[in-house]
Amino acid sequence: MKPSFDIAEALKLLEVMKQTIPGLLTIQFGTRRSDLFEGHETLHHGVTHALVSTHKDIESLKIYAEHPDHVALVELLVPQFSAEPTVVDFFSEMSS
Repeated sequence: MKPSFDIAEALKLLEVMKQTIPGLLTIQFGTRRSDLFEGHETLHHGVTHALVSTHKDIESLKIYAEHPDHVALVELLVPQFSAEPTVVDFFSEMSS
């Protein structure tokens, strides 16, 4: 992210998304930390922020991807990136 980025607007959109996107179970956004504990190994490869979301099912992921609030978040965040974002969609191999 560019140093001048104001995260407040993104956080507001994330809160809205929790209420408006069907099937969105969780959504988290944060800044990389390298000071979590003494000796913490950082393998971030330059990544500065992460957004992780979980969805009820594949259809919910599709709804999320196309939802106007998600599109607004993408339009807000992408111009702030100093590199192309990495997106990883996966099924958990573990049960809760």
